[in-house]
Amino acid sequence: MKYIKLLSLLVAVLFLGACSDDDVKKNSAADVTVSMGTATISPRESAGIVSLPIKVEGPTNGMVSVTVETREVGSNSAVENTHYYVTTKKINITGSEGYVELEMVDNEEINDPRTFEVTIVKVEHAKLNEAAKTTTVEIRDNDSEPYDRLQGTWTMTYKNYDGAVQTQKVTITGADDPSEYIYNKLLYVEGMLLEKSKAQLSFNFDSANNTCYVSFTNFMKYNWYTGFEHSSLSKPVDIQLGRLEGNNISQSPVEGEVQNDFKTIKFEEGATIAALFTNPDNGQLLLLEAMSDIVLTKE
Repeated sequence: MKYIKLLSLLVAVLFLGACSDDDVKKNSAADVTVSMGTATISPRESAGIVSLPIKVEGPTNGMVSVTVETREVGSNSAVENTHYYVTTKKINITGSEGYVELEMVDNEEINDPRTFEVTIVKVEHAKLNEAAKTTTVEIRDNDSEPYDRLQGTWTMTYKNYDGAVQTQKVTITGADDPSEYIYNKLLYVEGMLLEKSKAQLSFNFDSANNTCYVSFTNFMKYNWYTGFEHSSLSKPVDIQLGRLEGNNISQSPVEGEVQNDFKTIKFEEGATIAALFTNPDNGQLLLLEAMSDIVLTKE
């Protein structure tokens, strides 16, 4: 039995009224200082948007405004609008912390780490902590290691239960540090079908034959999505993934082959992954959606 659901029911649209800075109360409290939240940060090229923290210390009674600038540093410097972008350089903060949003550019070059600095150059309605006004950002290359190259944003194409072709963006994430246990072993596909879902991918690279494979694995052994809510359910439910074979649910992995350019992953043709949950009212196993003929294309 298929559990019929409209995906649009999961989308919450928020209408926010716009207001100018003039409408917001400015901080007038004394002894409020502003500094960068960390001296260094080292994201990968594939990290996407990185939030760089700005600290506001001392009790405030209104908004603090901070303006930052970037600067190329080091022997292999990162260039703004080439290796990274800054969403905005003026940040208005009403609490104890704000963020500079940096978007990393994921290229296909093997290169040494690239560095730049983010420095607070102006503070309004507070004082600047001169000793902690700069963060050094080191952008690490992700193209030399197969495991790292797979991390980033992908376009996922698949056929749903009704056979209709669907397309959406997903993110492959994994360990950031080679010393972590899952490094070169396990990756995650985030945002598949549902925004906060997280599927597991086993990773295998055969250096002798220069071949790379990933597989959806550990079916029915973890929660792919926790706390799914719907008006027809008496309480939230957890959703798991399984391999759908006819009317049966299998734990056999669904294998995908990574193409040599690391831009495409093609999973087994005809293999179907099912998103399943148990009805809390009668214990019946229901199908939320099915995904087959999955192909991932690197953004």
